Amino acid sequence: MSTFRIQRTRKAPVALSQKTTTNTWRDIFDSMNKGHWFLVSKANYGKVSVAASKYIKGNYRLYKHPSRKYCYVFLKKA
Repeated sequence: MSTFRIQRTRKAPVALSQKTTTNTWRDIFDSMNKGHWFLVSKANYGKVSVAASKYIKGNYRLYKHPSRKYCYVFLKKA
């Protein structure tokens, strides 16, 4: 293991980027109350569906918009 030199006297370099601990989907769903809704495009349908099932577990409806083509409605139930 002579390939690695353990540094004991110097501080480690600062990372260029740090992982953010905020979660955009959780923030969006937490800001919504019962009856709030938004439109979802067909391209984003899968992302919204997976995030909703992970963070709000069944307290929502995601259904096809009655008049708009390739558009869905996300509605928070509780």
